[in-house]
Formats: sequence, C-alpha cells, structure tokens
Amino acid sequence: TWVDKGLFNLISIFLSLFFNSKKYMKNADVVHCHIGNLESFLVAFIARFNSKPVICKAATGSFQSDIGVMKKSGIINRIFSLLANKIFNKWVATNNSVKKQLLNAKINTDKISLIPNSIVQQQQVEKRFEMKNFLYLGRLAKTANRDIPTMLKAFDKISKHYSDIELSIVGDGDMYNEIKDHVQSINNNSIRMIGFDDSFKWLRWADCIIQPSRFEGFSGTLIEAMSHNVICIANDIPSNRELLQNGALGFLTKVGCQDDLYNNIEKVINAQNPNDIANKAFDHVTNNYSIKMNTKKYIDLYESLISNIG
Repeated sequence: TWVDKGLFNLISIFLSLFFNSKKYMKNADVVHCHIGNLESFLVAFIARFNSKPVICKAATGSFQSDIGVMKKSGIINRIFSLLANKIFNKWVATNNSVKKQLLNAKINTDKISLIPNSIVQQQQVEKRFEMKNFLYLGRLAKTANRDIPTMLKAFDKISKHYSDIELSIVGDGDMYNEIKDHVQSINNNSIRMIGFDDSFKWLRWADCIIQPSRFEGFSGTLIEAMSHNVICIANDIPSNRELLQNGALGFLTKVGCQDDLYNNIEKVINAQNPNDIANKAFDHVTNNYSIKMNTKKYIDLYESLISNIG
C-alpha cells in the first residue's frame, strides 16, 4: 500500500542521512539546513539526538512556503510539518513575508530570526541611462514560476511605439526552448533570447530589469540589480513589495496584468530622474543587505545557540 511505501522510503532516507551525516555531525557546533523539507527534518532529528542545535532557513513565502509545500505533500510530510516548532531551535526568515508564513505555521515568534539574503557590496558607479535597454535575468524553468508570457506581450506591444527599445532574456532552464519558440512566433526583433551568460555583464548593459515572478521568497536578482544601479520593475507580491519599499525604490506591477506592465515600462522609458530612483535603491541595498552586516547576524545567532547548548 502507499502507507507501506511511504514508511519504507522514510526509513531508507533516514538511514542514509544518519550514516552519511554521522561523521560530519561529530565535530559540528551548529547544524544549518537551507530548506524546510523532509530531509532537513530528519537531519534535525539526528542533530538533536547528538545534542547539536539546528537552524533552518526558510526562503519562500506565499502558498509555496517550505512548510506549506510539506503540508500538501503526503501524510508523512504533513506529520513532520506539524513538528516544525519542536524540531528546530531556530528558523531564519529572509523577509517579513516568509516570517508571516512561519508564524502561520505556528512557529513561535522567539524562534524566528529575520536575516535577509546578502550581496557583495558594489562600488557605486554613476550610470548613463539610455532608457531603452530592458533585461530579464533568471531561470527559465517551470519551478521558477515566472510570468514570461505577460512580459513578452507587454513588451511586444510597447516596442511598436518605441522602436529603439530592446528586451534581452538572459537565463536557461527546462522552459528555454518553449519560450524561444514563443519569441520567434512573436517575430519581434526587439526581443532577444541570450541563454545562459555572465549576469554582471548584462546588469552593466541594462537600464531596467523586469522581474515577473508570480511568487518569490526573496529575489536575489532584484537586489543584484539595485546594487548595480539598474531600475527595477517587479510583480507586486509581498517580498518584492518589501524590497522595493512599496514602489518607492522601483515599479510594482499587478501580477498577470499586461496593461499595468506596459504602463510601467513606459514610465521607465520616459523617466526624468532615473539616477534618483537608482541611487535610492542602491543606498537601501547597501544599508540593509550587505554580506558583512548579515554575516555578523549569523555569527551572533550561532554563538547564542552554542552558549545555550553549553
């Protein structure tokens, strides 16, 4: 039966993790898991059995949150998700929308630390905006849940009124060929499929980045763009809203709304103060998402857990 198979798989995974992690667990001070899935829960059990404190970083908000996915993934995963508050000593949320999902999953407030993802701080360079180079940068995969079709429709429409603008799609994944076929069917020379390439090169080229995520835990693409003085257009979802400060540091677009995206692209093309927008975004990222600042938060967290165990 499915119960027998599920139990057999659980035992197999547990034994594999137990023997493979044993040699590393012995000298560890803290065990740090980077996703709240079944494997992490099993590793946490092993760590707690060995008197090691365990952290789990949760990076995704909305209905696709770590624990939310587990609750929809079979009875064994659902049982483990109910133990989330007991198994881990601490949870790390990358932003407030992720923290909200953890609180909804009954994780105690005092067990949640808010530590965002970080970037290597860039030296600010004054950008000469042409307001014509638009960029999509990221995975082209089903699991990425990007609304590429709406982006393509909006850009195809607006490029008929602004003939010198260009959209470069940089990335790869299992949807690359499907999207490439879609671009070819549009037959618009303003839209280019680049494939996988050096992201920093394209961030230097771009005036504006378009991030059409349907949901996102924390967008590394957006903070990288902001740190390179690239203006951001992003779907209006909780994590993007937080990062772009409710639209003060970029442009927020209704999810799936072609007209709204069209209007925001047009606002960028006609922006009178692009450097002001970019500079505010750069300052925000520098002051809140530097790797030096957030490394210290992790070290402080590790040291507090070690001292409590000791």
